[in-house]
Amino acid sequence: KMLSNGKTGLLEADLSGRLNNPTAVIRIMKDHSVLFLAAAAREDNLTPEQIKDSLIKEVNKLVHGEFSQWLVEGAVNNMKVDEMNDFHSNFERAQRFVDAYVTDESWSSSVNRINRISKITRNDVISFAKNHFKNNYVVVYKRKGVEEPKEKIIKPPITPVQTNPNAESAFLKKVESEKPEALQPIFADYANRIRQYELKPGLSLYYMKNKEDSLFSLTYSFDMGSNNNRELEYALHLFNYGSTSYFNTRVIKQEFYRMGCTFTYHVDFDYTIIELKGLSKNFIQALNLLESMFNDISFGHENWDAVMQGLITGRNERKNDWNSVLYGLNEYSIYGPNSPYSTVLTEKQINS
Repeated sequence: KMLSNGKTGLLEADLSGRLNNPTAVIRIMKDHSVLFLAAAAREDNLTPEQIKDSLIKEVNKLVHGEFSQWLVEGAVNNMKVDEMNDFHSNFERAQRFVDAYVTDESWSSSVNRINRISKITRNDVISFAKNHFKNNYVVVYKRKGVEEPKEKIIKPPITPVQTNPNAESAFLKKVESEKPEALQPIFADYANRIRQYELKPGLSLYYMKNKEDSLFSLTYSFDMGSNNNRELEYALHLFNYGSTSYFNTRVIKQEFYRMGCTFTYHVDFDYTIIELKGLSKNFIQALNLLESMFNDISFGHENWDAVMQGLITGRNERKNDWNSVLYGLNEYSIYGPNSPYSTVLTEKQINS
């Protein structure tokens, strides 16, 4: 998580400008676990050996303690969020049982994992890195070249498995003999379960307490979308790259990660949604930071140029995606030349 978390890890902070998708992934197994590091060149003049050296250099920052305390705190907070979100899913709950079973981990150890991780200090991380991250790695290079003819493998004969479809286990008989009670529907009582406040005329707040875990979710819903202002989506793209009077872009991302909080946005034809979510204990801090961005956001030319180029690249990719083209054709068949899809900015309009 400290090396790579998709936002503010050492790999993202130091290598994203030069490499594509610098990533660190852990695979935890019963006997030995494996840390995978991967990245691809953005420029043809960067060799696979140089990419490897860049990745190892970031790993060595853990060995030498070249990282800040907030990164440790952020990793722990985000793992807490991930675990609570996982436990919303019955599949993930069952998977936790499976993982504990196949790795011979006691159930008490499994459920207390986050509590143990919460006590890990900066010195613990350095000590672990010194003990485990040495010249004990394997490197796989993938180079551009001419594809060689593939050898076809002859399919071996399959031995049929003999089964007895009439046999019944004692467990099956027990399950079949049980007669569960019919489920009784529980109808949602919105009037009593959801509190409503009028912050000021025309601005309502709807609130329901989360009694399941220590997470919060706050949604801003604006009654306007790309049909009202076709530049709105592009403005919100910039929101991810803005600075305030107190924090630059990098520090803002670090602060949200440290708190275990995230914000996302979605622009539809008729409305705009901005959602803030994360650990309840950091709700006020995260809310203040997000609203300071609403009120005090600014952008440098380097942010603007990078975002615009990314939008143009995404636009060109959508033109080559048959799903996107099919959706556009469908909109045209319904609305004709007044299709909302016709308001998408051209490359010339984006640049201007």
